[in-house]
Amino acid sequence: MKLQKNVAICSGVVSLFALCLSYVFNSRNDVYISGIFVGLFSSGILICVVSIITYFNEREKALYSLYCGCYDFMEALNSNLRPNKQVPVEDIRKSFENMMNVYDKSVYYYMCQLSIITKNTKLWQITMDIWESVRHIYLFVADDRSNLTKFYLGDITKEELENKGWKYTSEESIAYIKALQGALDKLAFHMNYYNIRKEKKGVVSSNAD
Repeated sequence: MKLQKNVAICSGVVSLFALCLSYVFNSRNDVYISGIFVGLFSSGILICVVSIITYFNEREKALYSLYCGCYDFMEALNSNLRPNKQVPVEDIRKSFENMMNVYDKSVYYYMCQLSIITKNTKLWQITMDIWESVRHIYLFVADDRSNLTKFYLGDITKEELENKGWKYTSEESIAYIKALQGALDKLAFHMNYYNIRKEKKGVVSSNAD
């Protein structure tokens, strides 16, 4: 995606430069050289347009992959939640591994891809809100997994592990989970996933009636 953006910028600059040179040589009645730069301008514009279309297409794919990845991450996290909070340690370990795997492949990877989004735009702000929430949740999971590893290595007892508590289910973590959900809802609305704008408009209209 970054490559397509760079190609679009470079080809646009070359096209503009070629257009200026063609005008200069045309004013000097050097039709042959002017024609060469006109052809270069036309080719550059074509490459620029194709690169721009490809960039937006790749960006849309990356955004949707990030959207799905965040939900997979939360689903792995929620698999450990129980009314009495009594979850076998082995189940927690498997969920931590699943969460970290999803984060690496479907969240962090696509966030890196989307880092080239034009800053201070609405879409950039939404992706930053998603990143700010999901990275904090991941850090809680990483801390909990570190304590769990210490337990398996025999560095701490099960009682010490339980006394430490789980950060990924703390109030602070839950606040970030709610913020992540809100940011994902904004992304879904902005990108109109599943025709969500039409559905929301229909709800508003029915309430008005």
